[in-house]
Amino acid sequence: MNHWLASACVALIGIGLTHSVMGERRIFTPWQASPPRDVSRAHQVILRASWHLPTLLGLGLAAVLALLAAGGAPALRSAMLAALALAIGACGALVAVATRGRHQGGTAMLATAVLIALGRWQAGVA
Repeated sequence: MNHWLASACVALIGIGLTHSVMGERRIFTPWQASPPRDVSRAHQVILRASWHLPTLLGLGLAAVLALLAAGGAPALRSAMLAALALAIGACGALVAVATRGRHQGGTAMLATAVLIALGRWQAGVA
């Protein structure tokens, strides 16, 4: 076990969860009570969804770090690619659902997740 990588994994999880919780408490809950007049509802939705993207990406990267910390094996590459594809796919899904498909960021991240899955398949590690 690589304890440095395991520690980095734990740090990423903490950072991501803190980011999301604090954003909800300090930004988005007050916005619900008194929505900003100069920011459209659609922009408020994408800002809220975008706020949580770093958390999802951080959790995916934390999963990769946890796998690397555990040591190497042929299946490691497959698991790493799957973790990355799932994390990026979750980001894309969040944006796509939050904006009802009206923001190109969701489509781009979903497409990127598909590319990772295809790369995993082509490498023969699926």
